[in-house]
Amino acid sequence: MRLFRVFSKIFTVSLIGRPNVGKSTLFNNIVGERSSLVHPTPGLTRDRIEAVTNLFGVPIKIIDTAGWDPVGTKNSPNMIEKMMSQTRKALFESDMAFFLLDVRQGVTIADEKLAEYLRKEGVKDYPNLKEIVLVGNKAEQSYLGDISNEVYSLGMGDPIMISAEHNEGIVDLYEKLRDAIPETYFEENKEKHEKRLQRHAKVKAEKYKELKALETTTGENFNLKEWERAYDEINPPENSDYDTDSEINIDNSIADPIAYKKNPEVLRKVKGIQLSIIGRPNVGKSTLINSLLGEERVITDPEAGTTRDSIYIDYVYSGRKIKLVDTAGLYKRSKGAVGKMIEDDVKKAIKFSHVVIMMFDAFEGVTPMELDLARDVIDEGRVLLLVGNKWDKVAKDMKTKFSDYYADLFYRKITLKGLNIAMISASQKYNTRKMLSEIIDLYDRWNLRVSTGLLNRWLDSFKKVQSMPTEDGELLKIKYITQIKSRPPTFYVYVNDRSLMKENYLKNFTNSLCKEFNISGVPIRILLRDKHLKAKKQHKPEFKIRKAKDILVKGTKKMSEGKKKPIIVS
Repeated sequence: MRLFRVFSKIFTVSLIGRPNVGKSTLFNNIVGERSSLVHPTPGLTRDRIEAVTNLFGVPIKIIDTAGWDPVGTKNSPNMIEKMMSQTRKALFESDMAFFLLDVRQGVTIADEKLAEYLRKEGVKDYPNLKEIVLVGNKAEQSYLGDISNEVYSLGMGDPIMISAEHNEGIVDLYEKLRDAIPETYFEENKEKHEKRLQRHAKVKAEKYKELKALETTTGENFNLKEWERAYDEINPPENSDYDTDSEINIDNSIADPIAYKKNPEVLRKVKGIQLSIIGRPNVGKSTLINSLLGEERVITDPEAGTTRDSIYIDYVYSGRKIKLVDTAGLYKRSKGAVGKMIEDDVKKAIKFSHVVIMMFDAFEGVTPMELDLARDVIDEGRVLLLVGNKWDKVAKDMKTKFSDYYADLFYRKITLKGLNIAMISASQKYNTRKMLSEIIDLYDRWNLRVSTGLLNRWLDSFKKVQSMPTEDGELLKIKYITQIKSRPPTFYVYVNDRSLMKENYLKNFTNSLCKEFNISGVPIRILLRDKHLKAKKQHKPEFKIRKAKDILVKGTKKMSEGKKKPIIVS
């Protein structure tokens, strides 16, 4: 099974130029957060970095490219060529490019070579590239230096003078960008936005109707106004997990045409999986991505720490859309400013992922830092798959012992019921298909949605076989349960008094829920609500496990009793 490249319909802008002219600074300025590493060291960005931001009310993809012809960096000639290749690939995907110059250094030979290349090869090699805009960066307080006379020799037209660091001249840049975007693009995105809001309103109305019918049947007061507040805070219309839109068009890019023909409408509506790969340097994260894609999309090198930023790539596997995210390797302790930026970048990748592969070297073993990373993934409510790479290095007669060791280690250290471990060899493409199949299965469990009626029929059965806890003569009463969101599965449980929900009873409650609806292997959230606390305190949009007393997460140490040893896929 091959992975096919998918080109998105998002209007795309590339930032190009030689090293250290401010491409990453401008990238972060446009995106609105630090997505690309910024540091005085030339050539810090080695791969192309992509981010989708909202400008003028529509999504715009910005690509920060590696430096073109990075003279003076410590990179080898082979690494330089790989970096330039990534820039060429970015231009191929782009509708527009900003060609950055450093006005304080003036026009250099590298600038002239890039301008010559774009003039001669741009139209032929990059058919989607409609416009290249020259941008003079570091022009604080209208500083021009000697560049004004040199810039026109490049044959790229009038430059726009800016200071990305001090936010000067950015308005002029935005005006140029706005003029380049077709009006049809705005119309298409407006239609998508309206459909998204309609979908959100429809789902909320259906759930409310279900609860109202159940309330009438039972004769209980469900306090549905409180449910509505919680629903709106956890499912804001602009970022609802019921949004089925995607910028990826899979019509002509399905890896399995037969599966696609069987049920095309289902596959069209399935949301893409954002899959991040985290771990120490040189455990094979970039090698795995390149192995899956069948091309060197991510620069690899025997030297640890080749990847510096998180790399985002859209692909389709077996009819499922996947955004692969290759992150920089984390050391035990962050080294300097660059190390701290890498650490923040990895944390952000975890936060915005659906599934996270925590990759470790199966031959060398697992470090405490890697165990901490795995716990962070669970704490964030993301799907965790542990992947042991370089399994081919383990002797055949030792594989069973290694498997037993890792199963026991993760059983003791990672407290999540149904945790799975995949043993692979990225370089040999061993077990990678099984790994991807496991990811899709876990993702589907994480996306589980159960109707309110089905949940409450299970609840009735559960209450018949489980004695309700009491305290000072007062009996716990579970009024109803409903799923308030997925990703991760989050259940709203309304009771008469939350203090009566004892730990052991809650453990049995969640274990039974997971077993009944097959949601082991992923974290779930239980939101307990009662009539005693004020609405403000009951509906804090706080999801950190150990900080929110009213939100309990399956997978923490207190909730992990009765879990089985991890399943090894090898």
